[in-house]
Amino acid sequence: MPLRFATHQFLAVRKGVQHPEAIVKLFNLHLEKNWGATAEYEIYYSTPYPAWQLSPVTPYPALKNLDAYYQIEEARRTGNPNVLKDEARSIQKNIEAYLTRGNPSGWGWERTYGPSGAFSILDRYKRNNQLLYESFVGAPTDTMIEKQSILDSLTMDTFTNIILGHPIDEFDRFVEEWHRLGGDKMTAEVNKWYSNKQKD
Repeated sequence: MPLRFATHQFLAVRKGVQHPEAIVKLFNLHLEKNWGATAEYEIYYSTPYPAWQLSPVTPYPALKNLDAYYQIEEARRTGNPNVLKDEARSIQKNIEAYLTRGNPSGWGWERTYGPSGAFSILDRYKRNNQLLYESFVGAPTDTMIEKQSILDSLTMDTFTNIILGHPIDEFDRFVEEWHRLGGDKMTAEVNKWYSNKQKD
């Protein structure tokens, strides 16, 4: 399955607003206070309370999680914890709390950022050029608007059932149903969009 188009939100400023630059200033402030040169990460982001969610805009660096993994991996490899910046240092504290004190809240952090965690797999995929990015970046097609939620539910239900022990043959039935319930039509619409885009 390809990686989805990364942009999931757009913000617009109404024409005639007295200070349209305010939204850019909000973006810059949020990024600076959490990941910038003068970041105060443990005050604004990694607190017992999700203070960052109070910001009216919540942008973040696109590869921040993978970058944190790279820092943690370098610290593991070299034994030098000084390579850890704010977010990576905070994550490593959670991992250490799990590994040394058995703190259960660190288990997920270790499974995500640990030596054999999710980001180690993403790193391998990236190094081997195995990441496939979705090429469709247009507005939803007519069939997507009508059928996407049905197809998403079908996908989630099928995958969950297989994970819970249902026969793997259910995947073949899922594929047939997906095509029949609108997948074929949606695919044709996307291919038409892509073909037209190539001509431009």
